[in-house]
Amino acid sequence: MEEFSKQLLLSLKSSSLYVYIFIFTVSFLESFAFLGLIVPGAAIVVTAGLLSAKGYFSVYWLMAFAVFGAVLADLASFVLGKKYFDYAATTKIYTKYRDYFLKGEVFFKKHGGISVFFGRFIGFLRPVIPFVAGAMKMSTAAFMFWAVLSGILWGIAYIGFGYLSNEGLKLLNGLSDRLNYLTAAAIALFVMVFLIRKIKK
Repeated sequence: MEEFSKQLLLSLKSSSLYVYIFIFTVSFLESFAFLGLIVPGAAIVVTAGLLSAKGYFSVYWLMAFAVFGAVLADLASFVLGKKYFDYAATTKIYTKYRDYFLKGEVFFKKHGGISVFFGRFIGFLRPVIPFVAGAMKMSTAAFMFWAVLSGILWGIAYIGFGYLSNEGLKLLNGLSDRLNYLTAAAIALFVMVFLIRKIKK
């Protein structure tokens, strides 16, 4: 799948804009209700990030288009579930993947609104939870908060993973010392807070 994705993206490299639009489309389809269960978009998105590390495309534009596609798909799925659930539930594709939507419903009922955030990073739940959230009449404002937040992190993480898995690893290694300092500072801060609270008691 990775090799196929690589060749597909390279075939579009004559115009970076085509690639960015393609990544937007893939991110949308991969996250949209029903279609996301059969479109292997994540692999293509990660591969695009890998190719950006080789200098073919801009990693920042890839992230932007991936995020936009993901968030727009979540919103479309939410509206579909909220306004057209009765009709959607009669379609053949819903019947075929009904078990996934039932699992999504259980997940949503258990975790509430934050399931929109967590569902974004769980394969089969990604295209399911927004639709379920709409069907369960979740607040639009609350849904958009979690959808935008998770969409941004998803786009950055998946493109970034591909980027860092190649030449980008050099950047990661270069930051390792700083990350170690930050970790040490965080631990020191935690210890200080713990000691202060203990003294007050």
